[in-house]
Formats: sequence, structure tokens, C-alpha cells
Amino acid sequence: MLAAWLEEAALVRSGLVDPAHAQRADHGRQPLAQHVQAHLAECERRELSAKQVADRARVLRDAFSGVGCTRLVDLNAERVGVHLSELRAGGLAARTLNRRREHLVAFGSWCVRTGRLSSNPLRTLHRLDQDRDRRRERRALSEAELGALLAVAAQHGGTLREAWYLAAGLAGLRRGDLERLCWADLDLDAGLITIRSGKAKRVDVLPIAPELREAFLRLRGEAGALPAARVFPPRVGARGGSTPAVSFAEVREDFARAGIAAVDGAGRVADLHALRSTLATRLARAGVSAHVARGLMRHASLATTQRHYVKLELLDHASALDALPRIVEAQATAATGTDGGAGAARSAAPSPQPATQRAAPRSASPCGPVRQNGARGAAEGSVWGARNPRAGQDFALAGAIPCDPPPGGGGGIRTPGAFEGTAVFKTAAIGHSATPPGGA
Repeated sequence: MLAAWLEEAALVRSGLVDPAHAQRADHGRQPLAQHVQAHLAECERRELSAKQVADRARVLRDAFSGVGCTRLVDLNAERVGVHLSELRAGGLAARTLNRRREHLVAFGSWCVRTGRLSSNPLRTLHRLDQDRDRRRERRALSEAELGALLAVAAQHGGTLREAWYLAAGLAGLRRGDLERLCWADLDLDAGLITIRSGKAKRVDVLPIAPELREAFLRLRGEAGALPAARVFPPRVGARGGSTPAVSFAEVREDFARAGIAAVDGAGRVADLHALRSTLATRLARAGVSAHVARGLMRHASLATTQRHYVKLELLDHASALDALPRIVEAQATAATGTDGGAGAARSAAPSPQPATQRAAPRSASPCGPVRQNGARGAAEGSVWGARNPRAGQDFALAGAIPCDPPPGGGGGIRTPGAFEGTAVFKTAAIGHSATPPGGA
């Protein structure tokens, strides 16, 4: 073997063998566990959390031992794919398998980046459809359920537990965000909260809802903590370890005391993370812009907010349809030219359309000049329907046509029968011809 290595080194020095190829060949002969250890060391240097590093180590070792890979040259996408398929048959969810795939692909990409492999064979691993295999579908709590939960929290856990649930339901904080939150992250005078080291590994600054701000002020007055102290400090466990300020068991007990079923009839789950879905749903019902809601939820993609967190019910859809104006009333208004009753109430309400997009007010006579624009309006009055095609459609629905007032006055709306044999087309002074095709 020593002779082979010496011969390969001589070929590299002579330029007959690519040094990168020789380096990859050398890495390929080394134990796979050695490469895994080097990769995990880099993950720690990149400041990945201890949990993320531990999860990656477990996934890589389980996968490589499951397919019998001992050296880097043994790495094969087909064999790893068979291993993942066996786990899938064993009952693992698509989301869990996709996470394992991400760890494996990240390891392969690192091998390419460090010159251990020429290409990543694991990139071809198939990604499963998570939407068709959702094992844990959360639901949004109703207003009554949310109020009952806060009452139970105040009764059994005091201000701290009430603020815990309010921070989850009004700021969308995850459990990890709650456990890391420090008083220095809260600017209660300005009404701002800073969220650090979250799921997206960035710093987010968001406004604090008034109700949550009041709860934080009460909690700070009771605790009297230093800025560096945790808002929800961990407690000492029975065996000497630390437990969260509000444990998983306490959350389940609070939900049960509030009469909130852990799983409803549709199989949807209600837990601490469901308060994020509650926040997104309440924002949607309040008419908040989808992009604003995405920012408050701290999602990178709008699709994540809309697809997985907004939980509108059938009643919300029915309310949206009830808000539409009745078609029969609109036709009656167009036919008579009046707008009484419910129609008047609707016309009195402010238009949701931006002011820059609204049509200019019409004169009392639809056939008369548009006086609002002075001389130009007067010149354009005779072709008002041509300049405003939508208005022409409105008159057509009412069975009438816009026209210039006939000599001698009158004006107003005329039915087609009143103008039999009368030319109603006219050439405007501003050069917009309304002469019928073929006419002189």
C-alpha cells in the first residue's frame, strides 16, 4: 500500500494526476465516521444550537449505519433512499423524513465544499409532500376559549403564567422564544419587543399589543428583575435540574381546566403552539393585510402564514358572502335612477377604493357636460360615454343611452324609442369622433 501511495504522489508531482482528484481519493479511503465528526465540529463553529448539532449527529449515524456505509466512497443515494423508505413504511411522518433528508443533503454539500466529494450524491433524494401527510394539524382557539385560558392561568399561575399565554397569543412567541426572552429585550415605554435567536436565526423588533404590555408591566413590578434576567425564569426541578417556567404538563392542565379539548372532532390539536394559529386567524378576521400578518408572525414566506396558520372557519366564509350587496337591489337602482333605503345607506358609507382610483363625480344630467374640469369638461361632455365606457355599460343595463340634450333643452335620459330616425352620434370638439362606421 505504501508503494501505491508513493506512486500516486509521484504522478501528482509530475502533473499526470489532478491534485484535487488525488485529495478526494484520499478522503474516500478514510472512515466515514471521521468525516461526520469533522462536519459536526464545523456546525458547532457556525454556532448552531446544541439541539441542532445533536439531531444532525443522530440522523447521520443512524442513516449511515442503516445502509452499511463505512467509508465516504460507499456513500450512495440509492441505498440511503431505500433506508428512508423503510422508515416511511415504519410510520414516520413525511415532515420528519424531510428533516432527515435536509441533514443528509447538508452533509453531502459540506463534503463537496471541502473537497471531499466532486458532487453531492444525496441531493437527488426525493422530498415527500408534507401537506398530504400532516400528522399534527393545529386549530385556532375561539375568543371564549382564549378568555377562559387566561382566566385559568391567572388563577393557577398568577401574572407570570397569564403573561406567558398572552405573549404566545398576542406576540406569536414560540416556546423557545418565551424561555429565552430577557427584560432587556422589552422596551415597555416604546411598546417594542426584540426577539433574538429565533427559529429564523435573526433579530426581529415588533410592537407589543397593549394588553400584553400591561401584563409585562404588572409582572415586572412583581418580580423586580434585572435587565439581563429572564422574563420567564426556569425553576429548579425535583431532581436538581431546571424546568421551564411553564412546563408541558402545566400547559395541558391549563387547557383542560379551561375546557379546551386537546384534540377536537376533526383531529386538530390545541396546545401552546396553537396560540400562534390563533394570532394569525384573529389578524385575518380583523382585516389585517396578509403581508403585515406575515411580518407579525415572523414568517419568511407569505404562503406559510396563509397555508398553515390562518384557520378561517365556514362561518367566516358565510360572513364574507353576507357582506356582498344584493344584485336585485343594484338592478333596481340602475333601472330607476334612485338609491333609497339600503342603497342610500351603502352610498353614504366611505368607499373602500383608494381616492386616486375613484371616478370623478358626474353632473346631474348624464348627458350634460362634465363641469368639474372647466372648459375641457364642457368639450368632453358630448362623448362622456365614450370617455367612460363603464358608465356607458351602466346606462345600457338600465335600458337607456347617454346623449347630448336635444335643441330646446330637456336633457336627461332618453329611451332608444324616443330617438327613432335621429342620429345620436356626434363629432366632439376635441377630436374624438363618435361618427358611426360608414357615416358621413
